Amino acid sequence: MDLIALLKRRVGAAAEDAVAAQLRRTGCSIIARNARGKLGEIDIVVRDKDTIVFVEVRSRRAGAPVAPRETITEAKRRRLARLAESYLRDHGWVGRRTRIDIAEVYLSPEGKPERVEFLKAAVGE
Repeated sequence: MDLIALLKRRVGAAAEDAVAAQLRRTGCSIIARNARGKLGEIDIVVRDKDTIVFVEVRSRRAGAPVAPRETITEAKRRRLARLAESYLRDHGWVGRRTRIDIAEVYLSPEGKPERVEFLKAAVGE
């Protein structure tokens, strides 16, 4: 793996760690991280009271020309919805209350998470 890919992976992992920590602080319980399925990967799956929440983590350095949420295309939104449906089927949870959130992580110039914002139900089912 080249150095740039390794650095991106580390920054991504730090962003996901920051999101998971904030989710725990708000009372959510982590079900899975980097859950792989036939259709791809879901960054974080949590239980928020009676709702199963699928969280897509996106990060950008502070001052970047686009917000993290702007990096999610319509095709990615459809794929996230299919991933969530597949995950629910695979775990016998069809019919459970669900939502798909986007977690925006704003990074320092050094690539460390500084702020996390959640866009609840950002992806339509």
